[in-house]
Amino acid sequence: MPALSSWLQRRGFPLRLLLCFLGGALGALALPPFSWTVLFFPGFMATVFYLRAAGTARDGFALAFFYALGFHLAGLYWISASLFVDIARYIWVLPFSLAGLPMWLAFLFALGALAAHPLRVRPLAHALLLTLTLSASEILRGFLFTGFPWNLFGTVWIHTPLEQSVALFGIYGLTFLTLLAACLASLLLSGPSRAAWLAMAGCGALLLALAGWGAARLDTPPLPVVPDIRLRIVQPDIAQSERRTFRQRMAGLRRAMAMTEENGAGPVTAILWPETLVPDFLTARADLRRELARLVPEGGSLLTGTPALFRDGPRLHYANALAVLNGEGAITGLYEKHHLVPFGEFVPFKKWLKTVPVAADVIGARADFSPGPGARTLRAAGLPSFSPLICYEAVFSGGVLDNSDPPQLLVQITNDAWFGDTTGPYQHFEQARLRAIEEGLPLARAANTGISAVIDPLGRVTARIPLEQTGVIDAGIPRPLPQPLFRWLTNQILFALAVFFT
Repeated sequence: MPALSSWLQRRGFPLRLLLCFLGGALGALALPPFSWTVLFFPGFMATVFYLRAAGTARDGFALAFFYALGFHLAGLYWISASLFVDIARYIWVLPFSLAGLPMWLAFLFALGALAAHPLRVRPLAHALLLTLTLSASEILRGFLFTGFPWNLFGTVWIHTPLEQSVALFGIYGLTFLTLLAACLASLLLSGPSRAAWLAMAGCGALLLALAGWGAARLDTPPLPVVPDIRLRIVQPDIAQSERRTFRQRMAGLRRAMAMTEENGAGPVTAILWPETLVPDFLTARADLRRELARLVPEGGSLLTGTPALFRDGPRLHYANALAVLNGEGAITGLYEKHHLVPFGEFVPFKKWLKTVPVAADVIGARADFSPGPGARTLRAAGLPSFSPLICYEAVFSGGVLDNSDPPQLLVQITNDAWFGDTTGPYQHFEQARLRAIEEGLPLARAANTGISAVIDPLGRVTARIPLEQTGVIDAGIPRPLPQPLFRWLTNQILFALAVFFT
């Protein structure tokens, strides 16, 4: 399109930066809860077109950076909502919270674009190499500095049949195909060669085949449930502003206890409560365990989030935990969260930050949580064996279960009340749902303010409580599927291929 190229040259580089930024922000509407997939492609295609026209590596880096900054600012704005629980104290953090993480993710994306810059004069070769280098940058952001694989580009296909392909090659594989399709489609803006047309046709045929397979997979009857198992999920819907003091948090616990009792015993075999619903150290409170034990179904279990306290000689350490309680008030299983949230559950560079006056006032002498040893399988009376996930641990593809002791169920507990009615809780829910498809396992999810649900191994929601509503689910647990291809391949093989070809 010579006319478009000439027009852009006349308007100058700042306009291209702005268009890239706006294209990225528009592309974020392809993410949940909107899931307008088609809006991802215009901005991405235009950005790749600009990258091929960039005169210098510095210009290409800047164009890619501004695109990804727009995408992640629009997709992650909700993180800053947590500060408004006490904005007077945390207002100084707001610029860092709003822009810091998006800028880091944009930097990694721009590095990927920079690696492909030397081939920009060969459009098809540039599109293929850019697919590989950007895929590598997506993988990197899932691991560097504890990792943040939130809103990977493959998630733009959520709520389409293509999401089923994560059962074959995971969300990173779908991200690769998404980038390939968008990079090849960008060739339409500059007049594709015969080879480029063939590449686009091949990629399109593959996507159509995967979509057809996904649609056929979803067009099946409901999966049978595990016999003699019925789970009660309680969503008390306690706003974070109602959890500031210990007394308020105990009042929230009483609310959940009353909701559990009001629904009667029925045929329930286990109960699931959200993250940190029990505000005190359940491991150290025998009296509280006995009080909760009266809620436990006969021969069953209560699963709840709780802080845990451990003594290692003279030292104490704390964990964000999921505890399994039996009818006698004994803890029969305990899982410690191992993917901790930076600045939420621990403070990186804490010793240095405490020397900064404004930061020291906020950090104070607060104790950090310690990470647990990793994914593990727990067993509880009244439930199949399960892999516990706390909060955003569910977004780490390939890291949600112990393959040496495979479970029959994924159980996620979370407290998304920090983020209110923003896009964050919807994104969190949908990414957890993708883990069920990847692993071929059902998922039971208890969220304090929502979204709580039971999800089958195809990602179909069988029971649900919407965001910011009080409710109780009594539901059976769908049977797992035979081990999907993703469980055999695992992400390690995909990562090795990405590194090899890059």
